[in-house]
Amino acid sequence: MTIPSLALGSGTKTVQYTAPQDPLQPSTLLFYLNGRKALLTQPPPDLTLLQYIRSIGLTGSKLGCGEGGCGACTVLVSSYDLATQAIRHIPVNACLSPLASVQGKHVITIEALGTSANPHPVQERIAQMHGSQCGFCTPGIVMSMYALLRTNPRPTEEEIEEAFDGNLCRCTGYRPILDAAKTFSVEKTGVCCKSGKGADNGGKGCCMDEGSRAQDPHMEEAKYQRGGGGCCKDTSASGGAPELIPSKVQKIDSSFQYQPYDPSRELIFPPALILLAKEGGHGCTWYHPHSLLDAMRLRKLHPTARIIAGNTEVGVEMRAKRSREEISIYLSADAIPGLGKIDVDESQGLVSFGGNLTLDRFSHHLFTTVVNWPAYEREHYMVLHEALKYFAGRQIRSVATLAGNLATASPISDLSPVWMALDAHVELGWLDITIHKKWVPIRDFFLGYRKTLLNPAQELILSFRIRQKSRKGEYVRTYKVSRRKDDDIALVNAAVSLKMDEKTGTISSSYVAYGGMAPVPLKAEAMSDVCVGRTVDEVSKELAIFLDDFSGINLGTPGGMPSYRLVLAVSLYHRLLAQCLSSHLSYFPEHSSVRIPHDLTQGLEARVSRGAQSYDSSGAEKEDAHGEAVAHLAAMKQTCGEAEYLDDQTPPIE
Repeated sequence: MTIPSLALGSGTKTVQYTAPQDPLQPSTLLFYLNGRKALLTQPPPDLTLLQYIRSIGLTGSKLGCGEGGCGACTVLVSSYDLATQAIRHIPVNACLSPLASVQGKHVITIEALGTSANPHPVQERIAQMHGSQCGFCTPGIVMSMYALLRTNPRPTEEEIEEAFDGNLCRCTGYRPILDAAKTFSVEKTGVCCKSGKGADNGGKGCCMDEGSRAQDPHMEEAKYQRGGGGCCKDTSASGGAPELIPSKVQKIDSSFQYQPYDPSRELIFPPALILLAKEGGHGCTWYHPHSLLDAMRLRKLHPTARIIAGNTEVGVEMRAKRSREEISIYLSADAIPGLGKIDVDESQGLVSFGGNLTLDRFSHHLFTTVVNWPAYEREHYMVLHEALKYFAGRQIRSVATLAGNLATASPISDLSPVWMALDAHVELGWLDITIHKKWVPIRDFFLGYRKTLLNPAQELILSFRIRQKSRKGEYVRTYKVSRRKDDDIALVNAAVSLKMDEKTGTISSSYVAYGGMAPVPLKAEAMSDVCVGRTVDEVSKELAIFLDDFSGINLGTPGGMPSYRLVLAVSLYHRLLAQCLSSHLSYFPEHSSVRIPHDLTQGLEARVSRGAQSYDSSGAEKEDAHGEAVAHLAAMKQTCGEAEYLDDQTPPIE
């Protein structure tokens, strides 16, 4: 591929492309970059989006970790969703995203937002409110905030903090970044979620009352997302039907008047791409199948091809091995219809989730669907939602899929133990004259380290199936321990499902699954079996015996620390049992007189951050800058992607 030239003029960058003679030939790649059409001939399938945009002079996006963990390379990718007929905006890690994956999409980089002379409101506020120091991570931080505003122009403070979970900054300590970002926020206020219209308890009581809270254990999540007590009608609570009011975040420098944010002034999604999506696009040198049959034919023709959705696993793998010899053919799963659907079988009480559903969309569906369900029916959906809360960063969750996560067969997967505890099944499909399909229990799916029942040379993961609603007396909980809360892999994670008798309170069935304790996610046999026929009280008193459950397990997973993880596994089981018992007693208080310690039933949730600086300006001259919050000279260039670092400069010609 010939690298296009870069023309500069009037402070803006214009990318010029050389179009092929036949713009419809299969070897061309069509997308839009910063509002301009890009048509490339035979781009290498392994070329990343970041490599391409930097090669044409758009060096605002930086290469940091190269693994999707730091967020310095974040860009916005917009696409037209045929199923919903809506435009989707997602932040992605350009260091992992293959250039070929943006076929038919609109890519926006930091350079398109504004310049140091005419910055975008996000760029201006982060610069003026001291959100950058060295500035290397700043373009990615700006783009994460920009992506949130394109999706939700009126975010809450909680949503803003969540939007940065895929970005790292080693200089600022994050407070000034969040201060600047929260100037775009609105606050929630309104009636208590349990006394409002449509509440499960008939509009009686407050969510802080023990009796009301007992009827809805999941209400605790809303309360403790703030790290403390208080009725949900408090302005930082979540729940109910909130009224939105401007945030009270104070500016560091009250004399700084920032420009208002107007969503109507943003770059529009190119109408030509909507037409392309509706008519069916043309692929490039990698395969871009537009039907399940085509995908299966390609799978059969190219058994060694790697299937790519978000490239969050293969991209890291290729960078780590620094070799592309094993992968010569890629199949894009992005446009296969039907693999992103959610189907409910009301007669059987089952729900299936398409394998190409991204983790972010999956999590959003889980949380929004259960709003009007009784609390006891929410167990299955809420435990999956809980498992995804701290799964990687937003940029990864925006593109990573359910199928890719399972096929990776990671022994420390956050989702696999939960699927096992829910007795989920996965649907596999293959082509043999006609399309064949079969359902396989995920409990039997893992054979060894990175080995599964999936035949990668022939089969595709099509969908996942679980029982949609839980019944009274059924409880499922999960917990993950990692070195940090956000965007980190697990040391150990666990999921527990219990079925308790409504009359006696004894455990009638139990399943305990762990990640991080073996080369595969596994069932803890002794823990699962010894519980049956006993009360939770009885099981809790004999937790020490369960250390024997792991005595013969080969801790062949990354991370080491076998002794620590052995004890951690039992303590996690204790915590999850306590959570299940707490929920059970909210419905059947007569089954036990034990008072569960609060720190066992609730996880550690971060409050919305707060910070303030005070300056002593006494004795300062009127014209003196002492005590004033003055932005540093390079701040605006850093937030606009104009600051040049050594790696951004063209090497001299020798």
